[in-house]
Amino acid sequence: ADFSAYTRYYTETLHGDDPDSVLVLPIFDYQSGFVQMHPLEWTVNRLVFKNHFDWDCYIGIPCLLLSHKADSTFASKRDLSDLLTPDIRPLYSNVHVPPSNSWSEIVKHIHFHPSTGFAVLAMIDQGQPLAFPQIEAARGLLTYIARLNRRMGCGRP
Repeated sequence: ADFSAYTRYYTETLHGDDPDSVLVLPIFDYQSGFVQMHPLEWTVNRLVFKNHFDWDCYIGIPCLLLSHKADSTFASKRDLSDLLTPDIRPLYSNVHVPPSNSWSEIVKHIHFHPSTGFAVLAMIDQGQPLAFPQIEAARGLLTYIARLNRRMGCGRP
């Protein structure tokens, strides 16, 4: 409730009629009492992020990629099928998700926010499963963004 009020206040006060000019990237919640007690458990994030706020991206947590029962190597019974949808995607900039993983087609490595023109990266600790070194990932993704900018005429003169 506090976050909802803050978001409404921030977008209405600072940006008036253009709430899309605000970039909000929520972090996937799996520990709060609300998520733990909700019947949908972790998948309640989709209801809040997409259905309530209409966000199309969130910063994922490392264990999310290995917690779906179809991908789990530790016999997880967690069904995250409701999160495996292209209308709201997790942002992980330095992970390699193998094609056999349910998340392989859903994960975003760069979030391009159309209203602000920002390109956002979200690095996770390289000690996490599926992660690779942050510096190499950042260099590669920033090079890719620079090429896109040049191609679109957004670079320096």
